[in-house]
Amino acid sequence: MTIFSTNKMIACLFFILLIPFIVVCTYTWFYIEFSSKHEFQTTISRFTANASKANIETPVNKIKQIFRSLSSNLDEADIEKYLAGQPTDLDTVIPAITDSTVFFSHIIISNPADKYKIYPNVALTSFSPRSRPWYPMTATKDFISYSDPYTSMLSDISGTSKSKKKSITASMNLFNKHSDFIGNIAFDLDLKSISSTINNKTSPYNGKFLIVATSGEVVLSENKIEILRKKVPQSWIEQASNVEGNFHDSQEKVFVFYKTYMNPDWIAFTVVNESDYKNISSSAMQTFWIVTLCCLVFYMVMVVLAKLYMEQIISRLYMSINGIDPKKEKITISAIYENIRESKKNLEKAVHDSTTDGLTQIFNRRKFDIDTHSLASSKHTFFLAMIDIDNFKKINDTYGHDTGDIVLKTVSKMGRQVIDSEHNIYRFGGEELCVIYVGEDYDYFYQLIATWLKMVSIREWREPDLQVTFSAGIAKFTARDTVEQILKHADEKLYQAKSTGKNRIIGL
Repeated sequence: MTIFSTNKMIACLFFILLIPFIVVCTYTWFYIEFSSKHEFQTTISRFTANASKANIETPVNKIKQIFRSLSSNLDEADIEKYLAGQPTDLDTVIPAITDSTVFFSHIIISNPADKYKIYPNVALTSFSPRSRPWYPMTATKDFISYSDPYTSMLSDISGTSKSKKKSITASMNLFNKHSDFIGNIAFDLDLKSISSTINNKTSPYNGKFLIVATSGEVVLSENKIEILRKKVPQSWIEQASNVEGNFHDSQEKVFVFYKTYMNPDWIAFTVVNESDYKNISSSAMQTFWIVTLCCLVFYMVMVVLAKLYMEQIISRLYMSINGIDPKKEKITISAIYENIRESKKNLEKAVHDSTTDGLTQIFNRRKFDIDTHSLASSKHTFFLAMIDIDNFKKINDTYGHDTGDIVLKTVSKMGRQVIDSEHNIYRFGGEELCVIYVGEDYDYFYQLIATWLKMVSIREWREPDLQVTFSAGIAKFTARDTVEQILKHADEKLYQAKSTGKNRIIGL
């Protein structure tokens, strides 16, 4: 084996120490990357949902309440009186609704004959409510229809705009208690006033929140100049195919988060520039690289110090442990390595000697006790075969103890040939041997012992008239037993084999 130099050992040591650091750094890099994206997506998705609720769901619910309140309190007489200019409660209700909410710029009430009245009053020619894009064709009661953006025939509420402008109108057909159609009420939405709530919300990551119609035209925005004048890319409308989600527009270099609605057919978008996302999310990554660089510098310093002092420190430590005076002796890392390797060999030899029978080279009684108690503690099922060489005292008396030792060694060697390495053979004491088989297959174990017995009984020995056989008893250990009980059972089976003629196996 090649003995490493001190420099190589130190390099290997610090490389090994560097592996966990590399693993941690890699994991941290991916974690920061993943967590930054996850936090970004979670934050913007939550903001989009909350902003959508405030700027779409809340106004729509309030508009729905106004419509339902009017429809439940209006009848044909009220509508006809209002349209005819006769005194009615609508004369105060309609102005109150317009003046007290920020949702509407104009209110139009019409009857089945297409007669209408607009508040605030606007003089129009050739105006027919039924012909307008916002007039609902459905006959469903309490159904509120939101139009797509269309060119309005009305100027804005202040009257400052003389040109035609686009608008969105919410309208509902009115029915009496007999479900007869009695007219229509329509509200032109004041989109600029509704958009004022967006100014109060600051999007994370410097994002921009806006609401568009399915045509792509901006409906609500903090920049009021964009309302019904600017369009988002058509690809955004096509990709907003679920209730909510997000996607990346590589052409525009923006991240787009959306939430869709059915009535009105609007889509809320939060748009974040790639540059804004990277600028904000890169701070964590910068911190990571700074910490990583500092750690690498620390490691390099440690390598230099180790190169200078490690060998001396280890040498002195080793000499102190082994009672050597550092002032009188000099020892190197190579010598320490050789000493440790020699100590390991001695330890392995000591362990082997403490668990091996010196004569037969199979496990001894001490190893048997350790293994049986370990198996019993773990509640493993196993079989124990207790074996005794027949007439062994007679062999010793007739042929001498040297021949007896040869018989013991030969029988043990033959047993090792039959029993594989998974099943241990032990010298229990004197001429008694034991075999432990861990498993449930009793027939297989019995055949192993029977094969061993056959090999011993037919062997021819150098000594004239020497015939060697053995008797065996097999017992089974279960979770209910103890080591002492299985030894007793195996010994009883062995005694039975001895008393019934020897050279046989008594099992279960």
